[in-house]
Amino acid sequence: MRTAPLDDKEASFNHAAGEKVELFLRPEDVTLQVPTDGAVPAPGLLEDRVTSLTFLGPVTRVGLDTDLGPLLADASSGMALSLAADTVVAVKLDSASLSSIAPST
Repeated sequence: MRTAPLDDKEASFNHAAGEKVELFLRPEDVTLQVPTDGAVPAPGLLEDRVTSLTFLGPVTRVGLDTDLGPLLADASSGMALSLAADTVVAVKLDSASLSSIAPST
């Protein structure tokens, strides 16, 4: 299921239409934006909520609750200072970095 547009020229999936797959993405391939004044995310971005913050020095691992399921993103620790649990963020997934597998039955 795709809940945000993915550029098929960037992502190559060898799965049939309707086939269930699991998608994997490294946290550094997820970009966060904090909407200002209740702005709606731009097309192609998901609106999600922060669930956790883990300080890792120059980066902070941000846990997200998304329509796709739980997601982790790495953000600069400076940017993460503006985040807290339940903060609404706009999320961009780097579709060229997605990996997919069909779950075993």
